[in-house]
Amino acid sequence: MKKEFKFGAVAVTGRANAGKSTLINAVVGEKVSIVSPKPQTTRGAVRGIYNGENCQIVFSDVPGIHDAKTGLGREMMRSINVEAFSADCVLFLMEAGKTRFQEPEKRLLSSLFREERPVILVVTKIDLYPKEKILPTIAAAASEYNFAAVVPVSARKRDGLDILLSEIIKYIPNGAPRYGEDEYTDMPMREMLGEIIREKALLHLGDEVPHGLAVEVVRFDEKGDLISAAADIICEKQNHKGIIIGKGGAMLKKIAEEARLDAEKAFGCRIFLECWVKVREGWRDSPKDLSELGFIKKDE
Repeated sequence: MKKEFKFGAVAVTGRANAGKSTLINAVVGEKVSIVSPKPQTTRGAVRGIYNGENCQIVFSDVPGIHDAKTGLGREMMRSINVEAFSADCVLFLMEAGKTRFQEPEKRLLSSLFREERPVILVVTKIDLYPKEKILPTIAAAASEYNFAAVVPVSARKRDGLDILLSEIIKYIPNGAPRYGEDEYTDMPMREMLGEIIREKALLHLGDEVPHGLAVEVVRFDEKGDLISAAADIICEKQNHKGIIIGKGGAMLKKIAEEARLDAEKAFGCRIFLECWVKVREGWRDSPKDLSELGFIKKDE
């Protein structure tokens, strides 16, 4: 007898740098979310689509849980709650070797358990720690909350992913697929290009710039197998503009060229890309700027 098809949503949460984006990219099998060692790389929900034999699961990569200190931070925390409380199952990531939940994590976990949401604890990066460091993480977490399951994984080595999927599927309802078998994200190409540019900027710029960095794709024209696009890399301070541009424009050229090559690979076509740097002082606390940059949705 053929199994009934399952369709559902899973929110992937946890503190910054717990490995959320890396995990989703590994499960989906495609690069959905940008990855960098900088905290708060993910700023809004990014969805990756997993197509299994009898299921389709939409994974939402949300920002890292933190104490919000800016308007942008508050919008990021809002997106975490929206995704977590609308999902069929929540994955809560904790890096192996960590033994304590931070206060913002505790607040979210307490709310989820009050609402009786199924929460799976995913202990990440187990390839980086000896077993004697991992076991205390599991024991400490399990003593605080009644998780639906605890699954240690290494997304980089694809260790534990099959076990994790078998636990997730228990909470996915029956339903017809909503995306094609070859689709791996619902992110528009224009938005994806902006994220690719931001990833390259995060990888190459110092720690003082990334928190005030955003990308706005101001032109995106598709003609046959060529995309012609222009993007503004936005920063908050005039001296940051000089850092992003670099001596003789070298840094900006490097960011744009690497982004173009990655985007051509992702989109399967040629891309002509221009990048500029603009200063918007205090944009992270400006409702107008946050709305224009897509962090505040117009229908909310």
